[in-house]
Amino acid sequence: MPRKPRAGEGMFDGLIIDAKPFMEGFEYALYEKVDQQSISNRILFRSGLGRYPTTWLEATLKTYGIPNRGVKRDKIASLEEVVHDHRRLGQVLRDLSTEGRAILSQVLAAGGLVKYRAVSGKYGDEAQDGYFWSSRLPTSNIGRLRLSGLLLVGRMVIGQRREKVLVIPSDLRADLAALLEAEAAPEPSATAPTELVYELDVVLSASEPPIWRRFSVPGTITLAQLSRAIQSAMGWKAGHLYELVIDNQSYADPILELETTSPRRVSLQAVVTRPKRKFQFIYDMGDNWEHEITVRSIRPIQAGETLPNLLDGARACPPENVGGIPGYEDFLRVIADPKDFAYQAKLEWVGGRWDPEDFNREVLQRQLITSARRGRWIKVNT
Repeated sequence: MPRKPRAGEGMFDGLIIDAKPFMEGFEYALYEKVDQQSISNRILFRSGLGRYPTTWLEATLKTYGIPNRGVKRDKIASLEEVVHDHRRLGQVLRDLSTEGRAILSQVLAAGGLVKYRAVSGKYGDEAQDGYFWSSRLPTSNIGRLRLSGLLLVGRMVIGQRREKVLVIPSDLRADLAALLEAEAAPEPSATAPTELVYELDVVLSASEPPIWRRFSVPGTITLAQLSRAIQSAMGWKAGHLYELVIDNQSYADPILELETTSPRRVSLQAVVTRPKRKFQFIYDMGDNWEHEITVRSIRPIQAGETLPNLLDGARACPPENVGGIPGYEDFLRVIADPKDFAYQAKLEWVGGRWDPEDFNREVLQRQLITSARRGRWIKVNT
């Protein structure tokens, strides 16, 4: 931020004799007001830009080549569209300096948040930058990253102190990490990259005996496509909202109004890079069907292999809207007792019969393939 002038600098006998220290003090106070705001490690890109003063937001729009139109919400939405486009975000990274990319790598390696001085001590602070970005763009390494919205500054209690910290928006971390990793990787050979296959186990949490599926999918699918794959393999009708939670990061439909990242913009292989990893999938926020997913293996695709492929499983998927695990247990109790007053009504509700042990791999495989074709992520390795 601008240099903080010494008390009385540029003044004599209460009169301003040098406007420069006075303006520096004014800009320092404005900058300090922005940086004093409390910040969360889960802050999203749009929330971060929502904290920007007008002069900063206008400069960010100009930097991205976006017309300065509409209200603040519209401006931020235009910027979101750029940074959540993998190709355009890659170009933004390539336009950064080597030091700028190194700062992002350092903050990502620390989990997306570091103390300000851990970076400024090595790459410099913002002393040469002014507050009014729309008339004079920042030139420091940290300032240029703040201008792009890829790095946010705020205050957070760490230990017993309220520290100044640098935070990368949580919804950009996976894509930034993947792009930086790809940039650092050696040049690819002339042959096409090998498609990776993820073999997954999905278990409906708290089901006893367990209701589970095992299936394989391409690593390039988005998390939104993965959610459809899970629903098809299990037997859900895909008529409710869902949420994936990976490394404490939520990927869900924006309608849920969570601190979340769009699952349509992140691939499975970008956020899950090694086998034996576990993460969660929640379907239907009313019944709250929780699933635990385990990555059994990650391997290259084989000749003649078609993805997705349902490999194994056990037991029927519960009927929709039955009331979660407690409701399903009550449902099973009723249909096991023809003398129960609700027996006939329950059977009619599910179409006349229900076998909790019924697992038809062929039917579920057809549903899985149909879902993949509709979503255009089916893979056939000839």
